[in-house]
Amino acid sequence: MISTSMLSREQVEQLDLFEFMSHVMGYTIMHPGALSATDRLAQMVHVGPETSVLDVGSGKGIPALHLARKYGCKVVGVDISDRFVDQANDAARRAGVKAAFRVGDALDLPFADGEFDVVLAQAVLIMLGSRAAQEGAVEEMVRVTRPGGYIGGIELGWKREPPSELIRTATARMCKNCVPNMRTIEGWGNLFISKGVREL
Repeated sequence: MISTSMLSREQVEQLDLFEFMSHVMGYTIMHPGALSATDRLAQMVHVGPETSVLDVGSGKGIPALHLARKYGCKVVGVDISDRFVDQANDAARRAGVKAAFRVGDALDLPFADGEFDVVLAQAVLIMLGSRAAQEGAVEEMVRVTRPGGYIGGIELGWKREPPSELIRTATARMCKNCVPNMRTIEGWGNLFISKGVREL
């Protein structure tokens, strides 16, 4: 968390909503529905004590640690931030759960083909900066999921494609990285289906 006294008024005004919530307010769970949504997702993809789970874009590890505690599963988190990975590993040691975190890129996951029973991404794809990057990340998620395994995601999505003026306004006020690449709800589903995922 950044103290607002460390930033000028102009700097605070330049932050988008997600930057403000994360860096100034100290929010640690940024995906819609927080841990209750993580629980619903875990149930949909049949997470249990024997399940190996990969959490792509795991951040500080809060959803991954929650899964390990609540379901007894083995969770591996991967995030591009060294600092977040260090914090998540410290939290896992303190919690004494089956969770480990490592640095990695969603576009080049450092895991073998078919290594995980379940692969999750929670408000991560939207932050990747381009639709091509989203496609590459989903391809990697599919690659590291075992045949017959599950892939689950929680993403922000439009009900229908909005006017371009709304996209420009939302980009300026909410999230410079995510709004331009937000898909419709149907579009997110089609992305996964186009990469070989069967819809449940």
